Amino acid sequence: MVSFIVQTQDGVKDDNYKYLGLPLSDTNIQLIKDFKKTQEYKDWFLASRQINRAMDRIKSAGDGLKPLIKFQEQVQKVTDKLRSPINSGIMSLPNPFFSGYKVDADGDIESNIQPVGHKRRPTTGVGITGYMSTRGLNNPVEISKSWLKDYGLTITGFKNIKYLCREMNVTYGEAFKYICEGMTKNPKRYRHHRITMEMFRGSLAVVDLIDFYNSKRAEHRSKNKYKFTQEQLYRSPEFKEFCKLHGIEFATFKTFHAWWLEINKLHKAEAKKRPQGLLS
Repeated sequence: MVSFIVQTQDGVKDDNYKYLGLPLSDTNIQLIKDFKKTQEYKDWFLASRQINRAMDRIKSAGDGLKPLIKFQEQVQKVTDKLRSPINSGIMSLPNPFFSGYKVDADGDIESNIQPVGHKRRPTTGVGITGYMSTRGLNNPVEISKSWLKDYGLTITGFKNIKYLCREMNVTYGEAFKYICEGMTKNPKRYRHHRITMEMFRGSLAVVDLIDFYNSKRAEHRSKNKYKFTQEQLYRSPEFKEFCKLHGIEFATFKTFHAWWLEINKLHKAEAKKRPQGLLS
C-alpha cells in the first residue's frame, strides 16, 4: 500500500499524502519517508522519469509508430519488474490476492509480510530492522527473548508498541493479559504501579502514611517515649489497613524497610516539584 500511494501521488510532498481522500497519520507518513530511502524506490523513480521523457519525445516527434513501440517496451519492463513475485513486496502494485500492507481502522498501515520458512523480515519503519540485524534474529517474534537481555530496543510510544505487537503476532487482548500477568506476578512491580505511580498522579495515600509516621514520632518525643520506629509502623494496625486497601503485601520487614526508604525519597523529590504558594 505504501508503494501504491507513492506511485499514484507522484510529486506530492510527504506531509500531503492521502488515502481514500483522508490525510495519513504521522506513522504512515514516516513509513513513506523510510520507503523513499530504499533502492527499490530509487529504481522506480528513475524508471518513471525515463518513461515521462519518452512520452515527451513521442508527443514532440510525431514521426510514426517507432517511438511508440519503444515506449511501450519501456513501460512493459517497468511494469513487469514492479509486479514480479520475487520483488521484496515494497514496490509491488496492489494485488487482489496479496498485499504487503493494508490500513486498519485507525488509519495506520498494517503489515502482512509473509514468512519464508522460519524467517520473516520486519516491516520497514517500525524500528526493529537494525535491532534484529545486529542480534542475528530471523523472526520478529524472537525479540521477546532477546530484548529482556539488553533492553536494546527503544520504545517510543503506545503506537510503537501497537506495531511491535503486530510484528510479534500479539493481539490487543493478549498484550493486556501479559501486562496483568507481569504486574501481579511480582509484588514489587505491583507496588510500583499501585502506590508509587499513583502518588505521581496526585494520590495522597502515601503522603498520609508518611504524615502518620512523622506525627507518631513527634508524639513520642513530646512525651519522652522511646522513638517510634519503622518496625512499629510496619506492625501497626494503620499500616495493615493501608496494605489491605491497596492490595499490597510485604513478605518481611526488610522488604518493607527498603520500600519505605525509597518511597520517602521519591515523595521528597515530588514535593520539590510542586509549585510553592498559599496551598503548598
